[in-house]
Amino acid sequence: MEGLQGEVKVPLGGDRVYKDQCVYSFDTPESDDGLYVCLYSFLGFGKDYVLSYCTRTGRKLFLHIKRNKKVQQLQQAVTEVKKPTKLALGVDGGFDGGQVKVQKLPWRHDVIFAILGRI
Repeated sequence: MEGLQGEVKVPLGGDRVYKDQCVYSFDTPESDDGLYVCLYSFLGFGKDYVLSYCTRTGRKLFLHIKRNKKVQQLQQAVTEVKKPTKLALGVDGGFDGGQVKVQKLPWRHDVIFAILGRI
């Protein structure tokens, strides 16, 4: 690891860190292969572009960010369909307005330091 001391730079207040999307493609941490962020330039790369960047610049140390949705077993509760008793929307006894309740699933973050190429 001593050979990699010049590979890491600490981001300062004005530095931009491109950790949300690849700078060349639409790969994100939610993609199948995740996103590789260079720890010197703070640029994000997908799997198809990280090796070419590594050979072109000589940078070998990357932060591999991968996000997966946690698998949860959802209990399917049988809900009774209530007939409206009032001619109103969004109130008790009225029509529900066709609203669909969406449950947000939490994310699992995998963060791995990847050393590409030879040291």
